[in-house]
Amino acid sequence: LALSPEAANPNYALLSVMTHTESPDELSAFLQHVRTYAEDAFPDARIVPQALENGPAVGDPIQLRLSGKDLHTLYALRDRIVAGIGPVEGLYGLRDSWGAWIKQVEIDPDPVRAARLGLNTETIAESLSLQFTGMQATAYREEDQSIPVILRAQDDFREHPERLKDVPIFSGSVGFVPLGQVADVGVEFQPGSILRENTVRTMTIKGRVRGRFSSDALADIQPIVADMMRADDWPAGYRIEYGGEAEESSKSQSNLAAVMPIAMALLSLILIVQFNSIRRFGIIMLTIPPMLIGVVPGLLLTGSTFGFMTLLGMIALLGIIVNNAILLIDEINAQLGESMPLTDAIVTACRSRLRPILLTTCTTVIGLLPLAISGGGMWSSMAFAMIFGLSFATALTLLLCPALFYLLFRRTYPEN
Repeated sequence: LALSPEAANPNYALLSVMTHTESPDELSAFLQHVRTYAEDAFPDARIVPQALENGPAVGDPIQLRLSGKDLHTLYALRDRIVAGIGPVEGLYGLRDSWGAWIKQVEIDPDPVRAARLGLNTETIAESLSLQFTGMQATAYREEDQSIPVILRAQDDFREHPERLKDVPIFSGSVGFVPLGQVADVGVEFQPGSILRENTVRTMTIKGRVRGRFSSDALADIQPIVADMMRADDWPAGYRIEYGGEAEESSKSQSNLAAVMPIAMALLSLILIVQFNSIRRFGIIMLTIPPMLIGVVPGLLLTGSTFGFMTLLGMIALLGIIVNNAILLIDEINAQLGESMPLTDAIVTACRSRLRPILLTTCTTVIGLLPLAISGGGMWSSMAFAMIFGLSFATALTLLLCPALFYLLFRRTYPEN
């Protein structure tokens, strides 16, 4: 389980709730109840109840990264995008990564007025740091403990912005002067945080999906956003990139796709060298496609999704199926080596290897059942894919391998 909290912020809190059930239906109903109650009881707050994620922390499944230079233009485009994709079915909880606007004290020193009183920007900053952050004046020792004594301004100066103008600033020429005499003090609203990516201001618009797959919701969102970016009033230099589940899935699959050709090449090389035959290698590789005949119906029957873990399960399944074909063909070769006729060699090899192959399949399926039943959304789909794929592929391998071997080698090994 992965937890992906937002960045620390004074106006942000995270509550972790332990439930007494793991039923997806009950959890969904509980989240909907909390969501409805929060909207009615706290209309000014943004409360997003969500279940912990399985696997690596991805965050919200729908994420659009909006990049550009101007702060106000980014907020205008954010409002435009939220209004455009808000009606998409199942999409809720839209928000941005910069958070709510917060009050910030703005102090602008006046160099001319400060110079008249023998001050500069550096001395003003040092005085303010002393007043609010403080400095260690001494240390109080109690037995073996050293307790620092911090000198800083009183609480009323630090907690009431309207009194900032009265903060004393020390000047070597005239003594203490109020901050308001050498600087303009004001309170402004600014974003809680301004995030950047590759030194460019980047605001991420986040959203969650209920009642449908996030990939389906993203497929509805992309045309809407594309039409906005093609419009004549879309400002130049502002771009949108997609993140969330789509980006993480794409990264995982691209990394896997980069390694798969190397693995398949090594597998092919080993099989060709082992059997010293292209035809035998071809028979083994032709036993792989029947795996899909079992995987797809299995996922449909169990209501499982085809995700990255399912893909990993199919790759593991590939090794098991190839191993069954290798055992069968190796036994046929052994029988042919004893000068047995082709048909008799195939029948004898199938009888000899039937029990080991079926026992291996049964033990693997039984071992995967607990994971399929109680493994959760991430692991159960992988287990179901392996169970159904292995069951179908084993049965078809026992039929397909002998038939293909006979068709390809009946002239090489005549019956007489």
